[in-house]
Amino acid sequence: MKYLFLITISIFIFLIIAFLFLRLSYNARRKQRTAFDHLNKITDLKSKDEDCPVSGHEEKLPEPANMVFVHSSLIGTFVEQHIEPYIQVLQHNGYYDSVLKVLVCLDRYGDCSSVVHDESESAYSRSEDLYTLLGKISLLEHSLNVANEIITIVNNGSFGQDSDMRRGMLLLTALGHDLGKIPKLHQKAKYATGDHAIMSRAELSGIMPDSVPERQKILDAVRDHHLKSEEFLTLMVKKADQQARAKEARALLPPVKDEVKGHTTVPDTVSKQNVLNDKIPTKTNLSWLDIDVLKERIEEEINVLHKNKFSAFSMRDGQVYVMPELISSIVYNLAETENHLDIITESKRNIEHTVRALLKEYISPDIGPSYNGRRYNVYNNGKIILQGFYMPIKAEAFNVPISEMEKRKSGYLKSITKVEPAFFPPGQ
Repeated sequence: MKYLFLITISIFIFLIIAFLFLRLSYNARRKQRTAFDHLNKITDLKSKDEDCPVSGHEEKLPEPANMVFVHSSLIGTFVEQHIEPYIQVLQHNGYYDSVLKVLVCLDRYGDCSSVVHDESESAYSRSEDLYTLLGKISLLEHSLNVANEIITIVNNGSFGQDSDMRRGMLLLTALGHDLGKIPKLHQKAKYATGDHAIMSRAELSGIMPDSVPERQKILDAVRDHHLKSEEFLTLMVKKADQQARAKEARALLPPVKDEVKGHTTVPDTVSKQNVLNDKIPTKTNLSWLDIDVLKERIEEEINVLHKNKFSAFSMRDGQVYVMPELISSIVYNLAETENHLDIITESKRNIEHTVRALLKEYISPDIGPSYNGRRYNVYNNGKIILQGFYMPIKAEAFNVPISEMEKRKSGYLKSITKVEPAFFPPGQ
């Protein structure tokens, strides 16, 4: 009887806990639905004739060639590259009309600034000059830039062989991620800090019919594109957004004169050691940089071919040859993520030089102090098949064994048998 009583009590307690958990979950979901229902009402652009005319479930739109866009040069180029060659796929998968509707909305209302004063723009407010410059980029321009970036990411293999089949989902997410920045939405609702992503989700929800595939994933990615997330589509649009912003900033900021441009490919030999003694690169403040994250990002590119091109490769002797441009590119991207946009004004060579110092225990001592690498000859059975400028890093810097790196090799990377420094001919 004693055991029966204890079992009965245990079951009763379990049922109470389960009931409370389900109750809390139900209340949370109900509050979320109520919040989004309210947000959809206050941001519904189809409520008035003067509002965005593309919301709602209208008849199918004509082909882009038969449509007249106000910003015909910008949108025309985008359509020619990313939509017209894929019309049949977009129509078959149910994305075509919604993509065009978002473009129509951006065409009509996208002349506004692409930056707003909310927490999501804190990365740019650190530098008032940079914030002002980025404010000159229109919402239309930025949205097209993000869509271009996300397609580039896809074409580099992020989605595998079915990238074209995912095109509609990616385009809708990228083009719609900032619709909440349209000024008339601010007028119709009290624009609270950080609301633009939620408002973007609400507006895109009004544009896309329920029949659009992956509709919920698209809406979630738009809503969460400034938040931490493990969802792949959200990560994709975050990365595309960051890359687009970095390129916009670099295009707008005054160019940084690289005094040693043209010299970074000079072979590092004893006879040439003092060529740049008066132009030694300076160190950049990378105290914010997580060196382990940097190494992980480099490791992801080792022995990986993108359209028959590579940025880093390994050898069985435990050496990894990394193009310095890969390092500076990763640092720029990490700076965007970590809200250190001041790094965008820094020259690539200074960044690469600083990273070389951070990794000094893994760098070959035959690289001179003023260089970020040296030129190497790459051989296949005694024949030079490549020549390139690389920063040699010991494989032990990375968490992946050299044997695992070697398994990744494909194409002509598998034919490399030896790597040796390239030297100046005597007298040069």
